[in-house]
Amino acid sequence: MTDGSGAIVWAADYKPFGEATITVLTITNNLRFPGQYYDAEMGLYQNWHRDYNPVNGTYIEVDPLMLPFLYYGRQYFVLPYLLRDPGKLIPYVYVGSSPVNGIDPNGLQQSSPTGTCPVDSCQKQADDAYNKCMAGMKNGPSNMGKVTCIGTAVGLGVSVGLVNKVAGGLIGGGGTLLCLFNAPPDTKTFIGEGSCKALSNEIYNNCKASGGP
Repeated sequence: MTDGSGAIVWAADYKPFGEATITVLTITNNLRFPGQYYDAEMGLYQNWHRDYNPVNGTYIEVDPLMLPFLYYGRQYFVLPYLLRDPGKLIPYVYVGSSPVNGIDPNGLQQSSPTGTCPVDSCQKQADDAYNKCMAGMKNGPSNMGKVTCIGTAVGLGVSVGLVNKVAGGLIGGGGTLLCLFNAPPDTKTFIGEGSCKALSNEIYNNCKASGGP
């Protein structure tokens, strides 16, 4: 950081996960990774929704988007996460343990660094759709259309059945019954983060195909 004359008033050397060794301290600067603010009393970086420990590169609180699936009786969402991306089941991880390639200014969801580039309206539409989809998942199958719910349950049963027929049958059959008795026909929320990402990607690709910036 420099002052109006160009003189360096604050500088630091950073380790890969953001631990800073300050080398010039003419002024106080508590800004760290995007969205993070250094808390001197705790020795942590406040990252809006969570607190980040730069020493081990993890949050000290669980991912709030994962809470409904891990602790609030929504365990039936764990399998789609495990099948698609096992790393997502680690609720304390920061940007997939790859801070060189991603940022998380809100302490919620990894995104790509944008720097001073213009806002990508297509990406914003895709991100908004993803966030809305993930928020809707918190209500579980009761917020999902029957057809989508049954199709997902059968698909998961078949996938697991390739490895273990008994487990596949239990998942497919049990999931189908759960859908039939709990899912009203008038809603369209997708199940699993993989489906939310697919929806987001589809919106982004359609926007770009139509000439969106």
